[in-house]
Amino acid sequence: IYLEGSFRLPDAGSTGDDYYGAVIAEVPIFSGGLIHSQYLIARSKERQAELRYHEALRVAENELKYYVDAWKSGENALAQLDIARQKSDQTYKTILTDYRLGQATNLEVLSALSDAASVKEEFEKTRLNQMLIIIHIKILTGILP
Repeated sequence: IYLEGSFRLPDAGSTGDDYYGAVIAEVPIFSGGLIHSQYLIARSKERQAELRYHEALRVAENELKYYVDAWKSGENALAQLDIARQKSDQTYKTILTDYRLGQATNLEVLSALSDAASVKEEFEKTRLNQMLIIIHIKILTGILP
């Protein structure tokens, strides 16, 4: 509902003031289901947003499970590598002692040293990977931004 009106000033050929006024009401008799269609579109968008939210939540949960499992297996590998590192260090020291006593060759010493360095490098790589996994878990859980 709205009002409309006009006023015309008198001019040379007019007999007096001209006024015009009207009250107009527009009532949609048939909107062709426009409002119902807009409602259905809004409900559809709301449902899509809910589905995207649940999908993102499911992806985050799966990612968190993956990193927790990776951390657990990494801890097991780290424990085994620590034992292997200690044994390779002990082997190197034993062969070095034998070399000093003339019971081993320098090739055996270098081989033991190379093996000990390889095991130590693998241990450090696994330890660093564990730290990265912990950072990923903290980011996923919101502890870190």
